[in-house]
Amino acid sequence: MSDLLRLDQLEVSELEWRQPALGRKFELSGPEGAYARLEFRGLASATVAGASAVGTTARASWTFDKLGMLKSHIRIRFADSDQDFATYEPNFTGKKGRLKYASGQYVEFVSTNFFQTEWQWLTPEGDGLIGFRQRQAGKPSAQVFLGEDCLQRVDLDLLLLLAFYLLVLLREEAAKAER
Repeated sequence: MSDLLRLDQLEVSELEWRQPALGRKFELSGPEGAYARLEFRGLASATVAGASAVGTTARASWTFDKLGMLKSHIRIRFADSDQDFATYEPNFTGKKGRLKYASGQYVEFVSTNFFQTEWQWLTPEGDGLIGFRQRQAGKPSAQVFLGEDCLQRVDLDLLLLLAFYLLVLLREEAAKAER
């Protein structure tokens, strides 16, 4: 049994991704406790193919693997499966990308401001699902803003985990470029 709270029973929308300790381990928390965890595996950097992580909620565990260099993508699987469930493909600039499910459905992850500190999952119709506002200084973190209908989505857990995985990768790539 998991010690994580279920996202589908969330009663408040005050959520935040934080790094509670050293290392590349993160937690999505609210006033009631922890809802999700994301842990990067190995020492691979975000600019090298192979940046891998495991994301866990009370309902499921997922693996995220960054593959490719020039045309990179993220392979998404259930943690106990070797079948791809979905693929995330960023555009060339990295300011947006598309999460494509094996069923053919998709949602987009887009930066909503110039400094790329605010991001949002959008439906194909352009409706906002979940927003993220990250701090530029200090440890990686992000406030989470849930849209009205997102709690009804079966992919809520995945969207929350994948978004923060992507935000950590983007932050690491930016830090590497500044060196």
